Amino acid sequence: MSLNLKDKTINIKKNNIPVKNKNSFFEKIKISIFDKYVFTSVCKAVFACIFLFMIVWIAPETLFNTIRQAMKGDITTITAIKILIFKTPEILGRALPVGLLLGSLFTFDKLSKDSELTIFRAIGLNFNRIIIAPVILSLFLTVICFFVEGYFIPYSTTRLVEIKDSIREGYFVHNIKDFNNDLKQVVIVSNFNTKNAINNVVVLDFYKNSSNSNDLSDLSRITVSDYAIDDGKKWTLYGVKQYDISSQGVYDEIETPQTYQIYNEGNLASNVHKMMLYSIKKPKEISVPELKSYIKLLKQENFNDEYNYYLNKLIQRYSHAFMCFLFTILGCLLGFSKVREQRLIGFTTAIGIIFAYFITLPFFDMLAEKSIVSPVITSTIQPILVFVAIFVIKKMKDL
Repeated sequence: MSLNLKDKTINIKKNNIPVKNKNSFFEKIKISIFDKYVFTSVCKAVFACIFLFMIVWIAPETLFNTIRQAMKGDITTITAIKILIFKTPEILGRALPVGLLLGSLFTFDKLSKDSELTIFRAIGLNFNRIIIAPVILSLFLTVICFFVEGYFIPYSTTRLVEIKDSIREGYFVHNIKDFNNDLKQVVIVSNFNTKNAINNVVVLDFYKNSSNSNDLSDLSRITVSDYAIDDGKKWTLYGVKQYDISSQGVYDEIETPQTYQIYNEGNLASNVHKMMLYSIKKPKEISVPELKSYIKLLKQENFNDEYNYYLNKLIQRYSHAFMCFLFTILGCLLGFSKVREQRLIGFTTAIGIIFAYFITLPFFDMLAEKSIVSPVITSTIQPILVFVAIFVIKKMKDL
């Protein structure tokens, strides 16, 4: 009996300890009325700012132009509605980080002016505890922003191109080198479009094992054709005329075969056609998986400028989504002001940051494309600068 009593006593002690720890843990993570109040206030302000930004952004350009075209009879009412619907994701992608910055700034500025933040800090809540609610909202919208940028915008932009039935044309040059990295063949497509038409193809063949095969004097044959058809395994050229070039640089013979095949090794035909079509697409028309595949092809074919540019665009999609999180914290900091501090200071700073963020994006794209700066740096420099600004402002406000 004593043994059982002892065991029972031990069990009671063991059971009491974890129960006490569980209660203290849940007390720490319990959602308080304060959290609900701040989260509701931030949500209202953020979504209001997102909505207003989208209205302001879409009204001057897309909305007025679409209405004017519909009234003229250039497009139907159904087409006009589709244009507005498929234009929305692109604007939403820009509106999300802006809405989070201005919404969190407006909410915390109001809490500061009403002395509510002073009360929160007086009862022992520090800055990190106070901003938990907006941070949770920002993480949710960060994920949404990434999917909007990486998937919804490419889909909607492609649909817009289909609705407008626009055909884009381009010019493409592709170099083929041998195992010694000497130029073996150059394919020039003077005209192609998004309808898979490949016209005016010129093929330059070079002598093998030439001491200087990158010189045009080493041309062995020039093939000119009216158009080409790609069946996924090879390109077949039609309307062909071939000029055989002697070692002295003059043509010896002119041939007119019915067809001529190129890119008949492995997946070269489909890869080149894919690169050719992607070259006339805008980056926002390419989804994340397609963009990764395209970047891989560009690296394989040594298209360095294009590789750097599109790698920069890929990383930007991740960094742009991450800006939702950073802008939320920055907005909370800018709104965390003293009672008598002027409200315009925080909002002016926020507008300046938004303007600088969007206006410098093309500049960093150019630096990456020209290989002046690594695309890893050009695509992450803005989030890094915002992170530094957050650190500095927090130190200045002594939070």
